[in-house]
Amino acid sequence: MAEMMLQRTRADQVRGVWTRFMARWPTLADASNASDEELLSVLRPLGLRWRIDNIIRVVHTLSRLTGPDDLKGVVGVGHYAVSAVRCFAFGERVPVVDANVVRFYSRIFGFPASDRTRRDPAFHAFARDLLPEARWKEYNWALIDASAAARAKFLKDGPINAVSQKLC
Repeated sequence: MAEMMLQRTRADQVRGVWTRFMARWPTLADASNASDEELLSVLRPLGLRWRIDNIIRVVHTLSRLTGPDDLKGVVGVGHYAVSAVRCFAFGERVPVVDANVVRFYSRIFGFPASDRTRRDPAFHAFARDLLPEARWKEYNWALIDASAAARAKFLKDGPINAVSQKLC
């Protein structure tokens, strides 16, 4: 759920919604018994109605989850969310790749990246080769955090912000 809430939204904006969601429905079974209207009332502050509809659909679908492969093909659940569940919930040694991770690696290793790179099987094989043999969960968390922090710093201190500050 957290991964879906974080789609196109900063973590600090999701934190309050996540806290209210978990206080009201501490387990997936609890959430799956909630009505769509109850879920909507807690999720509404996230905005992006299409995402909220996807989250509600997934809440009801996930109650039947037996493993991460059950997520494939669920509307609103992409490769990133499936990889995050595989790694963090099921302990599988898989890379967790979002757009920030792609940017981070592309800058470190000097290869061009586009919006499609995060879905590219060759890039995922590259990212998998970089995973350590142990503590890959921690590695993925650190990479996600570091790449998001680097992106935030770039947006704050980078040339785009400098130009916008002069124009505004």
